[in-house]
Amino acid sequence: MIILPDDNKCCGCGVCKLICPRNAIKMESNIEGFLIPVLDQKRCITCGLCIIHCPVKKVQLPRKPLRCFAAKVADEQVRKKSSSGGVFTKLSESVLARQGIVFGAAWVSAEQQVKHIAVDSFADLHLLQGSKYVQSDLGDTFYATKVALGNGQMVLFSGTPCQIAGLRSYLKKDYSHLICVEVICHAVPSPLILQCYLDKHRRKQGSDIVNVSFRNKKYGWRSFSIAIKYENSFTEYNIQTKDEFMQSFLHELCNRKSCHDCVFRQGKSGADITLGDYWGIKNKYPDLDDNMGVSLILAYSTKGVSALNEISDCFSALRDVSYEDALQSTRAIIESPQIHPCRLKFFQYAMKYGIKKAVFKILAPPFPRRIYYTMRSIAKKIYLRLK
Repeated sequence: MIILPDDNKCCGCGVCKLICPRNAIKMESNIEGFLIPVLDQKRCITCGLCIIHCPVKKVQLPRKPLRCFAAKVADEQVRKKSSSGGVFTKLSESVLARQGIVFGAAWVSAEQQVKHIAVDSFADLHLLQGSKYVQSDLGDTFYATKVALGNGQMVLFSGTPCQIAGLRSYLKKDYSHLICVEVICHAVPSPLILQCYLDKHRRKQGSDIVNVSFRNKKYGWRSFSIAIKYENSFTEYNIQTKDEFMQSFLHELCNRKSCHDCVFRQGKSGADITLGDYWGIKNKYPDLDDNMGVSLILAYSTKGVSALNEISDCFSALRDVSYEDALQSTRAIIESPQIHPCRLKFFQYAMKYGIKKAVFKILAPPFPRRIYYTMRSIAKKIYLRLK
């Protein structure tokens, strides 16, 4: 009997479903909103292909990047709309200029969720810009990638490390005209928690949501906010330090279980290029830090290095950094976050009371400490008035 990885290990890439010759596997949402494979034992012929091609089951060796860079593009409008330094957009434009196709995560307003889509025009590339803090639905993009590659079309596929590993396993071989770009992934939050969060904002505003920008730079790169654009033309900005969804994500309350023991870090995904934020740039290159975003680039293959060389004219700054410097910027490259001890309780509270109350119940300081902070704040205000 075939036994697929359980909720603690499965990354939700869906390769098992795609590879099954009898369509015996479906991807369904579990109680926490994450897609997991469900096997129909009656249809299964125990061929074992799902297990053979499961990326979680494949032990890959760690890799160190060939080159590491701190970078930002010269086009300030691109950088403003990007999560960090705008490198992904320029890589994508290079592929589109060759009549290629780019796959990545986008907010699909018609379905009110984040899904992977294909983009083959410059006009639609903006849909893929910016981080999406939720696990995207890959749909049939692995299959579409294979078809495009088979037709000789150049492809850039972007995603989380587990999605890149899934694609590599599905394709079974490398292609000279495929560039795999992964993000430095902290973890992926639950789509169910995101929907609960957005439902609350829809009701509050009385309007459908047209777009969600998870890393808006209205208040700067470091103090980024979630920007929710409504059908009634109103845009709401919620700074990440005060936003309940971002707090549940950053405190490991709503992230996929497998993210806390991720087997795709340390370059194990097979990506050609890894992109992320260079958070420690003010310590390494303070002249580059303008609070509008700087990219950290890790090139793991000669193909990745070549792709970056081809867009070298697009950079206003491109500095070599060591791998040790990269790890100081973010340990997520090699380390999984620790799971919050109240994670299960958070999901229970969120379904019962809503996300905001659930976050407060778990993260708020004990009552005596809250009293202390309140009294101290009052005393400070009185002192300043009397001064």
